Amino acid sequence: MTRAQPQPFNTAQQHLDARGWLCPRPVIAARRWLQRATNGELLHIVITDPHGPLDFEVFCLQTGHKLLLCREQEKAQPNEWHLLIECSHD
Repeated sequence: MTRAQPQPFNTAQQHLDARGWLCPRPVIAARRWLQRATNGELLHIVITDPHGPLDFEVFCLQTGHKLLLCREQEKAQPNEWHLLIECSHD
């Protein structure tokens, strides 16, 4: 991503722009990164899929990763969400 990231998203080790992607593509991309990441690393993902927030909530519940923040950025573009996920391997 080339734009400046809103706080606290700029603290993430990885930024993934998944705008325009439909499920399951954003979740698959996040899963791939999280599999290689170490505990505590943060992923900032931007999505526009209207089902995305729920998809990531379920994904994190099933995998044990932590969905720290899910914020809709209405001013940037309606239906654009910024998510912050913490890698957590058991």
